[in-house]
Amino acid sequence: MNNSSAQTNTLAPPLDIELFRRLSEADGPSGFEGEIREILRHRFAEAGGEILEDRLGGVIGVRRGTADRPRIMLDCHTDEVGFIVRHITKDGFLRFLPLGSWPGDVLSAERVRVMASGGKISGMIGAIPPHHRTGKTALPALESLYIDIGAESRDQVESWGIRIGTPIVPATPFQLMRNPRRALGKAFDNRAGCALCVEAFQRAAGFAGTLYAAGSAQEEVGVRGAETTAATIDPDLAIVFEGPPADDTPGFRREESQGALGQGPQIRVIDRTAIIDPRLIERAIALARAAGIPFQLAARASGGTDAKAIHLHGRGTPTLVIGVPVRYAHSAAGCIDLGDCESALRLGLLLIDQLSRE
Repeated sequence: MNNSSAQTNTLAPPLDIELFRRLSEADGPSGFEGEIREILRHRFAEAGGEILEDRLGGVIGVRRGTADRPRIMLDCHTDEVGFIVRHITKDGFLRFLPLGSWPGDVLSAERVRVMASGGKISGMIGAIPPHHRTGKTALPALESLYIDIGAESRDQVESWGIRIGTPIVPATPFQLMRNPRRALGKAFDNRAGCALCVEAFQRAAGFAGTLYAAGSAQEEVGVRGAETTAATIDPDLAIVFEGPPADDTPGFRREESQGALGQGPQIRVIDRTAIIDPRLIERAIALARAAGIPFQLAARASGGTDAKAIHLHGRGTPTLVIGVPVRYAHSAAGCIDLGDCESALRLGLLLIDQLSRE
């Protein structure tokens, strides 16, 4: 279901593009989200938030009103899909495991950054040139891939601060495209959601209860961090900001698209981990229509978000997922529409404002 309108609405708040850039270019694969956590910690504190942390790597900003309840939780997961060193060959190549899910056809020849203890080291995932291929060559299995960092021996690799367990991420810069409404970069799943969570926390005002903004860890490897942030907050209601995969490129049936760039944020109805409270969906739809905000309803047979853990917290926590579609998610580079981000932020702020009046 698509409910689009012009993306030139003058009421859309201007986005902090530098925040999107910093979050996209920062490195934080699952379990190693420290750079993202520090950015969020700083921005939450700038907004007047008290800072809490959980023991799994989550960071939480808290703005207290005149009453403890209701507690509204704004959520974003901070991790990106990446890799981790599983073996160093005697001649200095790195074998690796995935952190999160990667399609096998997007890895060969990609540039990467190895997050060594002594500083980041550039490398690339090895690829067989056509000159050395015979017949029809199948896609290599992930376990057969390796990373070349220019080392000549295992000893040299280890002297550079790399060991089994060192994390690795794609090396993709953020940039605005020729169409300035579109941005290209890595990790928009979920750095777009992180930026929106920060912006919503900073801009929301007058909430009588307690407003929390949580950057949770390790979503890409099993929605782990949202369990600990939800336990820390004990929310009455949650809004999850996400970067779900788009479905508007060649190879998809456009008439069935639920995640087209430029058509507004997704309001998720269902995925394999959560059925969203229909009362929240209807409230979001009514607010969006009244404000002229484009949106797309999404019913997904696969995938999941932090809503998996949050909506099951305690006796159950009503949870809404607002997503900014990301083309080529879970690869080294993605593309988002900044108008979708503006619309997602407006919708989130309207929801917070309405809840503050109840």
